[in-house]
Amino acid sequence: MKYSPATIKEICGFIENGLNKKDAARLAGISESTFYEWWNTKPELSESVTLAAIEYKRKLVTMVTYQAAQNGRLAL
Repeated sequence: MKYSPATIKEICGFIENGLNKKDAARLAGISESTFYEWWNTKPELSESVTLAAIEYKRKLVTMVTYQAAQNGRLAL
């Protein structure tokens, strides 16, 4: 697979849903080694993936906070 904005978007979508970098890369059709080659040479990829991981964490915190407010228990 070729490096493209669509590939970055696909990888980030997987990461925003909780997958790790290795699994996200494989599901996007690239090897782990290709992912890390791009990671080290394409700053926009590392920035986008980092933001996607932060977004995933934000979703988790929102879910736990909501569930705790609803019934006093954590949603874990």
